[in-house]
Amino acid sequence: MSNGMYVSMSETSEVGWENEKEITSEIKKMIYMPLMHRVINEIIKPMKEINLTSLEYCVLKALISWKGSIHLVSPNCKEILKREMDVLLASLHHHYIKQQMNENTIAERMGNLILLVSNVFCVSLECIENHHKVEFFDLWQLDSLLIKLLKVGM
Repeated sequence: MSNGMYVSMSETSEVGWENEKEITSEIKKMIYMPLMHRVINEIIKPMKEINLTSLEYCVLKALISWKGSIHLVSPNCKEILKREMDVLLASLHHHYIKQQMNENTIAERMGNLILLVSNVFCVSLECIENHHKVEFFDLWQLDSLLIKLLKVGM
């Protein structure tokens, strides 16, 4: 969950989906269950399928962080971020060569990694939209930190 709490994805388990003072189990499931399925199907499963290494995971996190914040920085900083992303990808390519991967494998791994960035952004956007629905329809009280993050996210 976005707040760091665990919820079960088993159809037979209610762990994490219990009623709370601010929100019913039914509303919580209606909002978050489809999102959790997307996280698993569009992010976790592809990461497992390509057997993402810890180094690739770090590259993925850097790309997501930089691409996600590029609209918030000055034009000069944008150029710096773009160059850094290029250097990061060139370094990853060099790492693959050192691992004695052939060019086809390198292209496939790098392509899959870059495609994962899009998946993360799509799922994250749905998460932000869901929280805006919660706030708009006053389904339950969001904490002030989450509200601030949502305002920056959109």
